[in-house]
Amino acid sequence: KIEANGESFVGTFALTMKGITKNIRLPFSFINEGENAIFKGSTTINRRDWQVGGGTIGMSDNVEVSIVLNVKK
Repeated sequence: KIEANGESFVGTFALTMKGITKNIRLPFSFINEGENAIFKGSTTINRRDWQVGGGTIGMSDNVEVSIVLNVKK
């Protein structure tokens, strides 16, 4: 699902890691550059929701996920 949010967008996507699927909301921008387009966004997830890293004390539970997608029209 993708919704307009002013001049940017917010997508709701299913993220699967280690066999666990959860929905995340990912704000992103769309940049039109002639023959190319760029989708760029980031969000923060809790790694423990996907059982990543176990009980590692030195690792933050919150992890930023960033995506840059370059496409040719």
